[in-house]
Amino acid sequence: MIVRRLFSVLALLCAGAALSMAAAAQPAPGPSPTPTPIPGLIGAGTLTIKTQMLNPPSAGASPTAAPAPPPPMTITANIAFEVTSRKVRIDLPSIALSGLSPAMAGMAPSFPAGGVTVVADYSTWKMIVWVPSTKKYFVGDIPKPAFGKAATSQATAMPTAMPMPPVDPFTAFSMFKGVKTFSIALTGHSTANGHPTSQYDLAFEQENAAGNTFSLHGQVQLADDLSELPVVFAMSAKGTKMPESSLRYDVTSLARQLPPESDFHPPSGYKRATNPGDAFKI
Repeated sequence: MIVRRLFSVLALLCAGAALSMAAAAQPAPGPSPTPTPIPGLIGAGTLTIKTQMLNPPSAGASPTAAPAPPPPMTITANIAFEVTSRKVRIDLPSIALSGLSPAMAGMAPSFPAGGVTVVADYSTWKMIVWVPSTKKYFVGDIPKPAFGKAATSQATAMPTAMPMPPVDPFTAFSMFKGVKTFSIALTGHSTANGHPTSQYDLAFEQENAAGNTFSLHGQVQLADDLSELPVVFAMSAKGTKMPESSLRYDVTSLARQLPPESDFHPPSGYKRATNPGDAFKI
């Protein structure tokens, strides 16, 4: 179960990375002469997550006192990535956990020595995960957006355009029910990790009919010299049913370079696993 959840999280990470990174590899539209597109990107960064989600609440000061908030757990990871217009590779060479309660520390799985590599191939809608320590890989499907059927059933090198789904005008804005704040604001210009950036603040607050609240605040810095690729992303969230958590991602190195096609395939000699647990040897 833990491995399946990890696989799902990695799928979401790759999907999000594809939306922002692959966009940077495309030429900008417009009537003026099209700028030279970025053929690909190779880079690395650091990810830090702090959350109280996995640790149980601490005992109160007295038997009748409410439980104290759980101590925060910190997850730090080094991330390397390679991007083309249709493929994203993410390498997780190391992940470190700290601040786990004794109970959770005994349940936490050990991260594979040598790390994990995930490839999302949007030309085939397949995801490949391989583990150097077991020399095995697993292939899964990437969920396709439910935008209707493709214009043709014939396989092509690039997916055909799909029509947008019909919109019900009576329910289109139901997602905004209970929203108290929703804003995206340009707050200034700066330099981050060697790139000139535009900085935006994000805010979202919601309260449902039961009185449950959720709030999210964040800042993102987009590189002005790299088609607005995010180079710094920081976010904090909390709610009635969600302990306070925060995330920060920093791009530490970035090069406009087309990765070799071989980087998006498992190394020679790796064997295909039937499921993620077999690939991770769990």
